[in-house]
Amino acid sequence: MITQVNQFISTIVAELRTTTFVQNKIAEGSWKTGSPYYWFGTPMEINNTLNNIRDGRNKFPAVFLFEPFSVVENEDMMLNVGATPTVNLYFLQSWAGMEKWLTSDHYTNIIDDMDTLKREFIKKLKANKYVLQVETYNTTRHVKMGIFVANKGYKTPIFDAQTSGVELSITFDIDKIIDGCNLFE
Repeated sequence: MITQVNQFISTIVAELRTTTFVQNKIAEGSWKTGSPYYWFGTPMEINNTLNNIRDGRNKFPAVFLFEPFSVVENEDMMLNVGATPTVNLYFLQSWAGMEKWLTSDHYTNIIDDMDTLKREFIKKLKANKYVLQVETYNTTRHVKMGIFVANKGYKTPIFDAQTSGVELSITFDIDKIIDGCNLFE
């Protein structure tokens, strides 16, 4: 079940890679093709993957699916809903080299664009013929994302890369019957 949900989300992100324009104010001016990248796993596994990629242009912007995540599974043959995953996705960009940025700079140069990317993801998710319902979602904006300590802010980065962006916590229903086959059998 986890593999199917991961592949499903990967497909939606692949649609974003080919159709979404996001203004990049950090480097050359625009991302058009090949973005965003998609990574999944625990934060430690994702960090290890990113550390093995030498060219920083091949990492960001990125959509991250953090594991573990929960999936309500449905085996009732009378119902179309095969799975209802609740996932946390992060739409992140690096701010390396911009250490003097203020919070407002992160919003202007990264977070607003990543929020646009998140909204495009939700549109594509809702438009997907296998999504029956998008139940709920919450958005959290992260400036200098890391481990958050109450009353002190972010203390330790989650990744070795310096990132800011948007977190999406979302629940949606996936149809179990795809092209005449039960996806979840």
